Amino acid sequence: TMKLVTKGNSKLGPRVYHTNTRVGLDGSCPGASEWCRDNCYATKGFYTFPSNVAKYSAQWDMLRDDPEAYSAQLISEVSKLPLGSIFRFHTGGDIANVGHVSIIRDVCDSRPDVSFYLYTRSWRLDAIRVAVENDLFPITNLTVWASTDPSLPKAPNGWREARVFDSFDDASARGFRVHCPEQTGKQPDCQSCGLCWKAKPTATLAFAAH
Repeated sequence: TMKLVTKGNSKLGPRVYHTNTRVGLDGSCPGASEWCRDNCYATKGFYTFPSNVAKYSAQWDMLRDDPEAYSAQLISEVSKLPLGSIFRFHTGGDIANVGHVSIIRDVCDSRPDVSFYLYTRSWRLDAIRVAVENDLFPITNLTVWASTDPSLPKAPNGWREARVFDSFDDASARGFRVHCPEQTGKQPDCQSCGLCWKAKPTATLAFAAH
């Protein structure tokens, strides 16, 4: 049976669980910019291993074709996570549509003790942006970031912004002074840092393209 939840990796840390879909397929990344498509980390490395390509493609097919079954299975798997776990939605892929927003809301509501977080470029679609603001922003155990890149404007008002730069020097020059501690080597992994799921609603965060 295909599992939707994966436990950790060297970047996230062993206690940060996550779920993925394939990137850029049939609307799986509806807010992707051209820069995003050209530079996406989820088209490189272990994401390209045949087994992972097949797994994440199947997860996307399930989300797209049978969202009720996808939601039920994801809630079931998340129910089995250890107390106080960390969970990241779509390290590969993005919020696909308004129905996907509802799935994310239901998953977060099912485990109030788990800290959830996500990054999304789907804020660029008005319907998804409004759904996220209405349905996800009020959730106290979920941290939502608007992903931006050099080709995009600033994040909408009221959103945390995570912006990718060519270098951290460029980020500093443009006023983004909080740089990903995992990327800069100040923390060994996301689990040790915690910034991504503890940030204030007005936070900004810089990543270097990777």
